Amino acid sequence: MGSSGLVSMSWWLKKTSTMGDQQKPSAEVESFTPVETRKHICRLANAVRVLSALGFTLTVELIIETAEASASSNVEINDMLGAEFYVLTAEREAKRRSDQLKKKNGAR
Repeated sequence: MGSSGLVSMSWWLKKTSTMGDQQKPSAEVESFTPVETRKHICRLANAVRVLSALGFTLTVELIIETAEASASSNVEINDMLGAEFYVLTAEREAKRRSDQLKKKNGAR
């Protein structure tokens, strides 16, 4: 995560060596980030976007919980930015905070 709070993803293409009519890709281009890893990164990035848009304080735990909640609810990565997931996230956070208050007040 960068200092702006956003996850930066980019592709770096290395120069290919030209040998006659054939192009030989370099080792870095051949070994790319696996699809599953990229999906997890995108899910985490969308979790940050959703939580920021809702005005919640970003913590590692909350970001991971939100990403895991989207996966366990079978929400597609691109659907995380839809209104339904925003509502689910806000409801989940409200319930978590309510439970925290009940716990705190019950301990007195």
